Amino acid sequence: MAQALDPQEPVDYIVGHLEEALACDERVNEQGLHVTVHGRRIFVDGTVSTKERHAAVAEIVAELLPDWSLVNQATVADFPEPSDMEALS
Repeated sequence: MAQALDPQEPVDYIVGHLEEALACDERVNEQGLHVTVHGRRIFVDGTVSTKERHAAVAEIVAELLPDWSLVNQATVADFPEPSDMEALS
């Protein structure tokens, strides 16, 4: 569990720390997520590879800023199986 951030820190610090946590925490481990802050609301955009990682975004943000609200706009990547698989012999 990560240590909570000081909500009085500058917004740029909060954004940077959240983006680093989402990139480095093994529960999410996604570098392409972007964080913006409006008041005490955190918006996360980008793509994650699984539903579990999508859910973990909320866990990490809640650990770092427990009294803030999250708008998780990240999408889960869709990797469909090819319909015309080549047969190997």
